[in-house]
Amino acid sequence: MTIPEILRQLQYVPNGYKFAPYETALRAAIEQRQAIVPELIAAIDRVSANPTPYLHKDNSDYLHLYAIYLLAQFRETQALDCFLRFFSLPGETSLDLTGDMITERGAAVLTSVCGGDPAPLLRLAHDESVNEFVRGQAIDGLLVQGIWGERPRDAVIAELRGLFATLPKPGDPRVWAQWVSAVNDFDALELLPEVRQAYADKLVDEGVIGLEDIDPAVPRKPRGYTPPTREEEYRWFCERNIPIDAIAECSSWFCYIDENEVVKPLDDADHDNKDRPDVTFDLPPAEIPAIPSLPAYTPPKPYIAPLKMGRNDPCPCGSGKKFKKCCGK
Repeated sequence: MTIPEILRQLQYVPNGYKFAPYETALRAAIEQRQAIVPELIAAIDRVSANPTPYLHKDNSDYLHLYAIYLLAQFRETQALDCFLRFFSLPGETSLDLTGDMITERGAAVLTSVCGGDPAPLLRLAHDESVNEFVRGQAIDGLLVQGIWGERPRDAVIAELRGLFATLPKPGDPRVWAQWVSAVNDFDALELLPEVRQAYADKLVDEGVIGLEDIDPAVPRKPRGYTPPTREEEYRWFCERNIPIDAIAECSSWFCYIDENEVVKPLDDADHDNKDRPDVTFDLPPAEIPAIPSLPAYTPPKPYIAPLKMGRNDPCPCGSGKKFKKCCGK
């Protein structure tokens, strides 16, 4: 495929479309990396310069999403400035333009273009004009540099300690909660004195993470689930932040269906069967078969807090997103 053909194919994502032609275009882009990088950067910059049309419900141009994932896979440091411009868009603009990318893969995406330099991540983390979720992912990006072997553990811990001294105070309590979460995920108990001081100064949103979640000296409140160990939390963090594979990331979008999936049509008689809502709306049958025996290890159930919260509060399911963008939809 030529570069114009690749860009045309990656521009549109109609619902329910087969992924095969998009995978072909992504593979062609990877093969022609050097030639396509400037085009991918330009696609992101076009959105940053005028995001409004891309936020419209009828927008069908998604090239910037493919571009972000491809440049992240390439570890393309030339894309750093355009990433910073895009992810520094005001309010929730960058979140609205990327769906769940920031909350689920933001740390890996940002880290990919930094070339092992923590300065761009620190700049995002300190900037109070940047969305709090982006700032939180920038903090996590420091950890990602450590687990990817780009920086030694001691250097990452030094950066986290430096953030305690330099983050705006009182600042955004959710950003401070993300800082505490990063200390916890990295098992950096060397920073417990700073963590305790942050809670003493009432900097942290305790609805996101409490002192008892990280400080072994503080008794945990009774819970309906078994809290994960530090080893499990660190392992999960590493698994969530593996390097970007553009094809794997894009193929998981809901708009693509499995080419081998066989969908059995409903019988005509079932469409108006008001006594069988499970059939009418293609829901699972009312009688669910017995659950098979579980494997030896089952991840603990997340704590689900009562839904008594504001729309802009972090969602209690632990996704990292705001309540209004997750369970509160």
